[in-house]
Amino acid sequence: MGSAPSISAIVPMLNEAPRIRAHLAALRAAHPHEVIVVDGGSTDESCALAEGHCDLLLREPGGLAAQLNRGARAATGETLFFPYADTTLPARWDETIARILGDDGVAGGAFRLALDSPRLRYRAIACGANLRNRLGLGPFGDQAIFVRRAAFDDAGGFRSGVLLEDLDLVQRLRRMGRFVIARECVRTAVRRWEEQGILRTALRNAAFLAAYLAGLRGPAHERRYLAHRQTGRAADRRSLAGQPETARSPYREP
Repeated sequence: MGSAPSISAIVPMLNEAPRIRAHLAALRAAHPHEVIVVDGGSTDESCALAEGHCDLLLREPGGLAAQLNRGARAATGETLFFPYADTTLPARWDETIARILGDDGVAGGAFRLALDSPRLRYRAIACGANLRNRLGLGPFGDQAIFVRRAAFDDAGGFRSGVLLEDLDLVQRLRRMGRFVIARECVRTAVRRWEEQGILRTALRNAAFLAAYLAGLRGPAHERRYLAHRQTGRAADRRSLAGQPETARSPYREP
């Protein structure tokens, strides 16, 4: 095993004021090569709170895939790491990434999933997701995907206009090398499940996965998927749509 890879942490953000500063502090505590935040058009104080707590703050309103790709283009590290703002990372997450990518046959990886609620139903959901991963039907982006920069570029990055752009990337990476799920867990917020209802959310997730596996495409499927994702990301957030433009922090372009 060689020296630890330089890690560029790329955080997509949309109205994450309640948690973004703590998330960035946890990232920076591990001293990654750089922390890049890509805002998708926040209307709360997210940008002002992120400013000064990341190395680069970018704006990309074109959707999640566009945000992630924008951050990847600006990144200079050997490893691209995509921890969502509502995900809590395990201790020494950087060491986990270095250990897994120490195997040259590994293209990328992610963490096991846990949800930030002790309720039995959420533990069952997390167990189901981890079982799905073992069957090759995951992981998704809320499990903090990491990938070698070279493999990401060769795979073409995240594709816009497809269902489940995170799983789509993982499936392409698996054709290039091993994709490893770490023993350690990330803890993801349950706000989307609470806001939309557990049964409804589970059924819609299953429907989108089935549509992806069936190869269904087209504007109607994409609109439903984007609306579902947008609703989940907007849950439990405070809107400051009337905030004047001068109150927002500036963006540094790469």
